[in-house]
Amino acid sequence: MIGIILGFVARSQSKSAGVNSTPSTIAIVLGFVFLALTIISVILFVSTAGSLLATCAGLEPGEYVLHDGRTLTCG
Repeated sequence: MIGIILGFVARSQSKSAGVNSTPSTIAIVLGFVFLALTIISVILFVSTAGSLLATCAGLEPGEYVLHDGRTLTCG
């Protein structure tokens, strides 16, 4: 988020100084790419944690072997 803001500030200053603003444009694009990746990662983490909690909600505490061979520990 800070990279996006600083990229816009740098682009504004570059344009007013008459200097090439390519590095600031790259910073803005990369900032948005990393922001999107972060949002996607958070969504995947929350959905995975939610499904795991939902699976354990209907079970007694203990260890369970899932159909694919993985072990699930509910406590």
